[in-house]
Amino acid sequence: MARNKDQGPDGFTAEFYRSAWDTVGPEVTSAVNEFFTEGRMFREPNTTINTLVPKKKQANCIGDFIPISCFNVFYKCISKIFAERMKSVSLT
Repeated sequence: MARNKDQGPDGFTAEFYRSAWDTVGPEVTSAVNEFFTEGRMFREPNTTINTLVPKKKQANCIGDFIPISCFNVFYKCISKIFAERMKSVSLT
């Protein structure tokens, strides 16, 4: 994940989690493992902020905007694990 590319709804970037891993790592790991073993995720990590960002100054129609979704780092970790696991699955 990009270190400071974007922040999630909680206001934290991946860089925060990397720099504070000794403190937050066990809890993050536990939450991600719980998702894969129990199929549950806490409500807070499963939130997303959707917003429209203007592509140009004085944007005035919907085509002048790009939709952006800000996901929590927990959600991004789970998505990346899914993507890596799916690479080994053959659909043929």
